[in-house]
Amino acid sequence: MFKKISLATVLFVCAFISISQTAFSYTITQLTNNEYDDVMPQISGNNVVWYGSDGNDNEIFYYNGSTTQQLTNNSVNDGYPVVSGNNIAWHGGETADAQNREIFLYTGGTTQQLTTNILKDQLPDIYGNEVVWRGGWAGLDDNEIYYYNGSSVVKLTDNLMEDIDPDISGNGIAWTGGNEIFYYDGATTVQLTHTGVTNSYPKISNGNITWQGLSGGNYEIFFYDGLGIQQITNNFFKDQVPQIWGNNIVWQGGNGLTGGDEIFFYDGATTHQLTNNLFNDWGPQISVDNIVWYGYDGHDYEIFMATKDVSVVPEPATMILLGSSLLGLGFVRKIRL
Repeated sequence: MFKKISLATVLFVCAFISISQTAFSYTITQLTNNEYDDVMPQISGNNVVWYGSDGNDNEIFYYNGSTTQQLTNNSVNDGYPVVSGNNIAWHGGETADAQNREIFLYTGGTTQQLTTNILKDQLPDIYGNEVVWRGGWAGLDDNEIYYYNGSSVVKLTDNLMEDIDPDISGNGIAWTGGNEIFYYDGATTVQLTHTGVTNSYPKISNGNITWQGLSGGNYEIFFYDGLGIQQITNNFFKDQVPQIWGNNIVWQGGNGLTGGDEIFFYDGATTHQLTNNLFNDWGPQISVDNIVWYGYDGHDYEIFMATKDVSVVPEPATMILLGSSLLGLGFVRKIRL
């Protein structure tokens, strides 16, 4: 007895046994090239912000994916901008005579000052039009976490610990308190670490949190996925200042070869080294498939941006199978049952 195999069946078998390999690569672009240091970039989609000198003091700069504009122009130092969509926050107001800083929020054309006090309000983070920062008296180690919910300012912590490094995503806020990591989910606050050693610089993305923590005498990268904590790095170098998007993490760390810090990227399963040069690359930030950092170009610090390229490269076996299948379409094969 013979049975005919249809064209559709041949195509299905061909598709089923074909093998392809996805290759990942990055295109790196230098966003700035001037005679001043440009540092501490932040990214949201294709929008990038950083601060740099205009020749007089530090100002905020904004790259919208195609052009760069100077967002502030005043006689005080503005620094550490953060971006979410088209909204940008930063701290400013510091002069040689006044050490207090205030928090500012730019919402696509309008700038408002969120704080007006004698505290040192600094190092904000932003999600939508919500902003968090740390504030305290200059010279005293008792900062607290403050939260602007889009309409008013709430003091989130009130204790005798040093609360710093706040980061916000959705309803979640993470920060460092007394060298441990804390997480506020919009209703309650939990302490994630109980190590007794230094944990700092937490970053949050939809409930996933990463931070740097001392382990074996140097800093390593840790990751909390809502269920448990895992250690991402384990080496003899300082892995520091992580940033997270989903379960993708970037950080700066030494590689033991070039002598400077390089940028590393963890994709949820594997760690990749993004940069490899003789200079320091610092402060990486990630948004979707885009990564920014500041690095030394041989003269001063400039802003760099890496965009991930994805291409599908067929394996040799795939081409052989595909060729054989196409030959099989020229006739109807008979199989004896």
